[in-house]
Amino acid sequence: MRHLSTAAIVLVIAVLFGIGAEPTESQQLACGPRDGVIENLQKQFSEERAAVAVSSAGSLVEVMTSSEGTWTILVTLPHGETCVAADGYGWQDLNAAKHEKFTRAAATHIPTN
Repeated sequence: MRHLSTAAIVLVIAVLFGIGAEPTESQQLACGPRDGVIENLQKQFSEERAAVAVSSAGSLVEVMTSSEGTWTILVTLPHGETCVAADGYGWQDLNAAKHEKFTRAAATHIPTN
């Protein structure tokens, strides 16, 4: 169920940043083959996939993040073109922080022989 909530949040963010405004010149140029777009994000910003969802229109929505806090939301259209819907810095993975806290707490209760 948590995955559905994350997917819903990703979709809302993509919709908020991708609809309702005329694209700028830089946004128009931020599209291309998916493999190339992802490779550029990995090389330039060390970003990896953090979340993924499929929109009701059939578009693939992905959130790419880095350990430095940069993030990018990609939308891959059904015909295959991938576009940057939004990007920025200061990404915080709240679920990862919860998982880390749980893991540390569980590790203190593991018996050692």
